[in-house]
Amino acid sequence: MKKRFCVATAAVMALALMCGAFAAAGEQHKIVLTDNGASDYSIVVAKDAIETPKFAARELQAYLEKVCGVKLPIVETPAENGKNIFIGESEFTKNLGLNLDDVAAEGFTVNTVGDALVLMGKDTPGDPLNTHWRSGPQTGTLSAAYDFIEKFLGVRWFLPTETGEYYAPMKKLALGEINLKDEPAFISRVLYVPESDSRSSAGSGRDYRLWQRRQKLGRSLIVQHSHGWYYIIPCHPSPEGWAKWEKKRYPYEDHPEYYALVDGRRVMTHNVATGPIHNGQICTSNPDVQRISAEVALEYFAEKPDVPMFSLSANDGGGYCECDNCRTLDAGGSMSDRLISYYNAVGKLVYEKDPTKYLGAYCYGNYTNPPLRTRPFRNLCLWDVHNGHLFLFTRQTLEERQQRIRQWGKLHDKMFYYTAYHGMGLWDFPVSTRRHLADLIKFTKLSGYKGHHIYGFGCWGGGSLELYIAARSLWDTTLDIEQLLDDHYDKCYGVDAGRLIREYHNLIEEEIRKFAESNIRKLSSTDDLGVLKISSPDLIRPYYANIRGAARALLDTAVELAPEGKQRERAKLVSDNFRLVELTLDALDAYEGVKSKLAMDTALRFKKAVDAREEFLEANKESLAISYSSVRGDDGKYNLPVTAKMADYFLSTKAKRRAIDCASVDNEPSLDGNLDDDCWKTAPVAAQFVQKDDASPAEFATVAKVVYDNDCLYIALECAEPSPEKLLHSVTARDGDVWEENEIELFFDPGRDGKVVFQMVFNSGGTQFDMKYADGKGDKGWNGSWRVKTSTGKEKWLAEIAIPYADLGQKKPLAGDIWATNICRVRKTADGGKVEYSQFAPTFGLFNKPEKFADLIFR
Repeated sequence: MKKRFCVATAAVMALALMCGAFAAAGEQHKIVLTDNGASDYSIVVAKDAIETPKFAARELQAYLEKVCGVKLPIVETPAENGKNIFIGESEFTKNLGLNLDDVAAEGFTVNTVGDALVLMGKDTPGDPLNTHWRSGPQTGTLSAAYDFIEKFLGVRWFLPTETGEYYAPMKKLALGEINLKDEPAFISRVLYVPESDSRSSAGSGRDYRLWQRRQKLGRSLIVQHSHGWYYIIPCHPSPEGWAKWEKKRYPYEDHPEYYALVDGRRVMTHNVATGPIHNGQICTSNPDVQRISAEVALEYFAEKPDVPMFSLSANDGGGYCECDNCRTLDAGGSMSDRLISYYNAVGKLVYEKDPTKYLGAYCYGNYTNPPLRTRPFRNLCLWDVHNGHLFLFTRQTLEERQQRIRQWGKLHDKMFYYTAYHGMGLWDFPVSTRRHLADLIKFTKLSGYKGHHIYGFGCWGGGSLELYIAARSLWDTTLDIEQLLDDHYDKCYGVDAGRLIREYHNLIEEEIRKFAESNIRKLSSTDDLGVLKISSPDLIRPYYANIRGAARALLDTAVELAPEGKQRERAKLVSDNFRLVELTLDALDAYEGVKSKLAMDTALRFKKAVDAREEFLEANKESLAISYSSVRGDDGKYNLPVTAKMADYFLSTKAKRRAIDCASVDNEPSLDGNLDDDCWKTAPVAAQFVQKDDASPAEFATVAKVVYDNDCLYIALECAEPSPEKLLHSVTARDGDVWEENEIELFFDPGRDGKVVFQMVFNSGGTQFDMKYADGKGDKGWNGSWRVKTSTGKEKWLAEIAIPYADLGQKKPLAGDIWATNICRVRKTADGGKVEYSQFAPTFGLFNKPEKFADLIFR
């Protein structure tokens, strides 16, 4: 990327040196744009200009007024003998001898011609604040304006809203000769932050979209690479109503061979619990599947001629085809050759009909490594997908990742990097990887990659610097990161406060480095080296507990030393973000107390800690310090055991475990699934099932009864179901994946110590699966001799289960004996109806948590 320019004036030179972009011009001709609140200049935008130059003119006008105290008029034609700032390419700029013929897409030029200043770039029609992947325009002229505002007016946009804006008043703005040309390092620069978390005081995402443009984020090529097989070869449930821009398509009922062969059967269903893009894969080696994929892509292009790309990416999750034809294509323990072969077959069919179109596709999970035998076809745009950041902190894993990037870059000329760089989860707590992030982006550029799609933070108190560095690096990989950091800390928080916040970031970075060096190998997987599941609640303490005191001292002092106004506001955002970390640590510590001693004193301490965290979250609901919706989402998604309903549950039960009474009977029930035996008429009832994550009442009621005789434990279940004919229970093979369907899971811990736990699962069709856990390690090969019968009735389904004591390694219990147990239910229908996870004793997360099981009391 070449940058050519000349400027005069010391103030501008200081800014220019920070960016590494300018050279002195000596005593060349000077343009005085403003002087003590006065100016002879007008901003000229042609009458027929598209929206981007017009918006750029308004932005320049606003910042000249903020910084220099003068509001220049915006006009459509230059005044005779007047002085002008021309925005956007027009007949006026052509008359000055300027054009954009040799400027790349999204690139721009800034020039002086005599007394005129010209800011123009490569634009396409559309709203410049539309950053959507399908319709966002190119905004080169707006980038020219922002580049000028930053370099010559000294403005910074550290985070969205006026809180993130920095500038100092300037009495006089004088410019030397300028001849600047610039263009982006990557043709696709996406830094995704959910707009709902990028709120202004009015709750609008406009502030974030504006921040994106001010950092020159965008694309020269409209891309599409999201999960797509659910649309090409739909599974059950069909994607009807899935996306407004997609045509309804339905499953190929008569062609099971189009779908993935898994465990000996063709899987034609999605995992409806996690959405229609999870699991439910296709048979990529099937020629008809390849043909249909090309036909769907071409149909898509015909309906949307302006869209240049269609996605071929697999559905999320596992469940890939195990047929011989697919497996034969695999090499080196990876599915990369298989997937690239499919992409190529479709790509060639599309290319024959329309060589101008592209196909986007992920290289992901067990097909992340470069293929060994297959070279990608020319119209493929491939996204090299990685999640997590810990690989950057150890030399070996970093070199392994770099080697893989380098290999992909040599293999294909249309590679893109896709990552949840800071992890998918961790509640948007602070993570410091400043130089590592810039170095990674630079390395992908040197390796020939064409773009990045980065999932960023939703909170600006903990992640604004990371987002700022990522955005700046995506435009210019040659920037001096140390100068950028110095400029950021000094201007964002003030010199003294910035020094302390830098130390705070150093603390976090060093703690992550130590954790990575000691854990990364045992926690990473061989097919995605260095990736640690950052969403795990177990990482909160290792990252933050040891530095808590030092971090708090630094942040309190930083807030005190920061100059009043926006710099102090920004320092407080950082401090408040870490306050959420502290409150979460407190709640987790209190939870450990409840786990080790379930009593009123520990329950009250837990309630107090949870309430403090809840109060903070609600008070900061609209703050940029945290991402309220991300925290709430991650609390549920990753089962952080510190919810208000959980604390209330412990108190409502007087900090005691729930109990199921088990009555002794002389005559065993006939196992027919009808529940009409005499023993069930008098058996104690266990009802009031609750949602697994928050202990709120289940919408679909379940009633359980348990009895025992000399040989077996018997369980009767009545499950309320308004549509029993729609229940999902297609698995019929013993030990099949019945947990993906409408099912019941029974857990038994006879020793009540969690050392040996038995899990018995069956779907509403009666298909069984079981496991035995010893010291937390599961044995899928274990099979008990337990039996189950199911039936359906009006608005319900029924189950009757007999479990020999020998299955559980026990003899007949004595009256007064107590085991630990739980009864869990997953409600799923084949038509994609509401999915519900309910339990007798809530585990507040995964089902297999013996410490939260109920007591099974033998009477």
